[in-house]
Order: sequence, then structure tokens, then C-alpha cells
Amino acid sequence: MAAPPPPPGSDKTAPGANFPGKRFVRTMYKSVADSIDDMFFGPSMLDVIIQRLTSQAAEFVGIVGSGVHDEDLVSQALRVSSRATSEDSLLQLPGDLKPLDGETSTSSFSSPICDLILAVFELNKKNNRLRRQAIVIILQQVFGSTIERKLRETTKEFLDEPHLLSYIDIFRGSLWENGQLKTGGPPCTAEEKLRTRDEANRKLSALMPDLGANMIGRSNTRRGARRIFAVMQNRRLNQHLMYTIVDEVFAALFPEQ
Repeated sequence: MAAPPPPPGSDKTAPGANFPGKRFVRTMYKSVADSIDDMFFGPSMLDVIIQRLTSQAAEFVGIVGSGVHDEDLVSQALRVSSRATSEDSLLQLPGDLKPLDGETSTSSFSSPICDLILAVFELNKKNNRLRRQAIVIILQQVFGSTIERKLRETTKEFLDEPHLLSYIDIFRGSLWENGQLKTGGPPCTAEEKLRTRDEANRKLSALMPDLGANMIGRSNTRRGARRIFAVMQNRRLNQHLMYTIVDEVFAALFPEQ
């Protein structure tokens, strides 16, 4: 005996689930939303360098046709190429986009910096060697030298004797104002905390896109600003970060013999 037909209205298929163009519309919307800023402000330095590195790598591994602009395809071909390792291949690419002093994205010093930038600005959707190397080239152009050399020189400059003395004076003046221990003021109310939080969010959201739009794109810097602000609102993460920094500082100042 055949089963009775389902009563009217019993079909639980979601509206639009069988619409053939649903995935196309979603993909088109995502592409337009991701690149809307580039339509008005032009491509960022990161996009330009990735495009040039992709073309150079495609020429290096012998890819022709429409695949020369496929970032993932070229990166995979570069990784499996039998000519050299992926890191050596990046140094052998034709053109002028070569890192200074052979510093690559897999170097022990620059690798965690690349990971941090990729995670903060949500650039790790296509986490490949070309994208990581583009970040290294951008940082080197901004610093004017290798990342490791610039950071070491800056750290050495801010940790010399005059700077350390100024830090001690600032610390002493903030705790012992006019030679007396500074007493704590009244605690902030919930309204004051909320107002301060909103002001900090607005300033960060306005500052970061202006500073990083030319380098990594305005939409990427907006996402990075939102992520940084959200992370800094977690009290436990902030405590863990400060404790970790203090542990590393004491480990560097007083190494175990």
C-alpha cells in the first residue's frame, strides 16, 4: 500500500534552500563586501606585492594561462617544486621583490611576527608562503632594514641608561607624588567605565584604518581593530599576558646560572 501524501504545510525545507543561485549570490556578496574599500581607495600594498610575487612564482615554476594569478595554486606548485625548498625558491624568484639579507617568513625571528599579523588582521584565510613573504617585504620596506635588526636596534635604544633612568623617575613619581605615597582615588562607576570603553573603541577604530590602510587594506585594519579591542576586554587574558611579560623580563634579567 502506498504511503499517504504528506499534509499541506508539512514540508520543512528551509525557504530558499533549493534556490540554484544561492551560493553564487553569497559568494558575490562576500567578494564585493571584502573589496568595497579597494573600489574607492585602490589596492593596498599587501595586495600589490602578493600579485607580483604570485606572477613571479608562476613564472619560476612554469605555470601559464589563467593559473598565474591563482595565489593558492602557485603557492602549492612552489612548495612541491623539485628545484628547491619553498624558502629557497622565494629567494630565487625573478624580479626586484627580494627580502633583505635573505630574511624569509620562516626565520626564527620573523615567523612569529608574521603569525601575529596574519591572526590579528584575519589574513590567514590563505596562509601560504607567498602571503607571509609579502608581509616580510612590507615590514622591511617600512623599517628600512631587516625586521630582526630594526627591532634589536630599537630595543637597545630604549633600554640604554638615560631611558632606564627616565622610566624609574616616571615610576617613582607616579607612586610617590611629592615624596608621599599616592593614595588611590574613588573607583570608577559603571557608567564611567562604559563611557571610557566606548571612547577607546571609537579612537582605535578610527586610528588603525588611517595608519594601516595603505599597507594591508582598510577593511583588514578595521577587522584588526575590532579583534584587538575585543581581546583587550578579557580580564583573564590581560592578566595572563602581563604575568607572562613579567616572567620573561625577570628570566632575561636574572638568568639561571
